Amino acid sequence: MDHPTFVPYWARPHRAKSYSRIHGMLIERRGDASTYLCACGEQALRWAYQHSAGEAELKNDKGHPYSLDLRDYEPMCAKCHHALDTRHGLKKRLDSDPELLEKYRETLQKHRSTRTRRRCSCGREMRSTSMGRHQKASGCVGWETV
Repeated sequence: MDHPTFVPYWARPHRAKSYSRIHGMLIERRGDASTYLCACGEQALRWAYQHSAGEAELKNDKGHPYSLDLRDYEPMCAKCHHALDTRHGLKKRLDSDPELLEKYRETLQKHRSTRTRRRCSCGREMRSTSMGRHQKASGCVGWETV
């Protein structure tokens, strides 16, 4: 009697249909990626697909590859995640699809415009994440949101 290959409940197609659902399941099962370190030693920022699913790889409506297997994801910092995606074809897809390139640029612009910037009492502007280090190193006190 042939037994079908076991597929975990979360990986069954009726349960895990979308790219965003997979990322939700990663957080449910493994926690937020920011609680881990990236392989480079930096603080991880997000879960990154490792392009290791082979034939089981799926693509969402925007062409982003993903896998239903949570073992195909690792916590990565933004720099390493970007490098990984670039190596695995993001650049090729952007170069060959002007519409996708425009969406990508719009998304980046939207993301950049929502970052909180602060101006230190010395007049220097920076992201909020850098302010503490700057003030500790320079001895400056006080800041305002820009």
